[in-house]
Amino acid sequence: MRKQKTNSKIRKSAIMRKLHSTIVSIVLLTVVLMACGCGSSLRYQTTVLQDSELREELSSNLKSIYPERFKALHRVILSIYDKQIDATGYLMAYGNGEYRLLALGDFGNVFFDISSDNNKVLINKNLLKLSAKKFSKGVLKDIKATSLYVPVDQMQVAQMPDGHPVLRYTAEKETYLFIFNSNRLLEEYVILKGGQCIYKAQFKQWKQLPGLSNQVPIVIHTTNYKLHYSLVIDVIKFEETPFNLNTKDRQ
Repeated sequence: MRKQKTNSKIRKSAIMRKLHSTIVSIVLLTVVLMACGCGSSLRYQTTVLQDSELREELSSNLKSIYPERFKALHRVILSIYDKQIDATGYLMAYGNGEYRLLALGDFGNVFFDISSDNNKVLINKNLLKLSAKKFSKGVLKDIKATSLYVPVDQMQVAQMPDGHPVLRYTAEKETYLFIFNSNRLLEEYVILKGGQCIYKAQFKQWKQLPGLSNQVPIVIHTTNYKLHYSLVIDVIKFEETPFNLNTKDRQ
């Protein structure tokens, strides 16, 4: 009888050790997964600053990166799961968040053609058969990251844990961060939801292009962690367009 009780205790002890090991493994896996993507959510915990001069400086820097209205020619590499698509992107930004974007293949075939009307996405052509959700939750985020349409008047100035300054605002349960480096150049654009990073754009290789009065990033990397795809965007041409924007101009 004692032997049976001893064996039972040994089995229970072994089960408890295995359970403890499993729990530890799950915890470690969770930590690893949280550290992937945008990195640990702790990295994006900001401290709000009461510094009106810094807020004005950063807001001015952000607004002056691109003209209000412009045309841009991009070379784009889309990576989604194990697939890769090369495309040419034509982006026309009309100001106030209005735009039109065409994505073309190497032989001129139009992958998709989308535009905006009163902040609603209009799908004019959709050869890739992307869902409306992918356009609204994916492509629209890429356009906003690429054209940097932002409601500056809603922003707070804050500081990252590493000391870098940041502008932030919250809308529709998402927090938007515009992170600057020590030279006050935009470094990252991050979207958080529920404390987790769901989208990130990185701005690299700042250069003054012909016809522009200031430098712009000519390489942009974006990653949409919810829809599992990333873009490498190379700016080929950038042109300010001071035209009147009626319906005919957008066709």
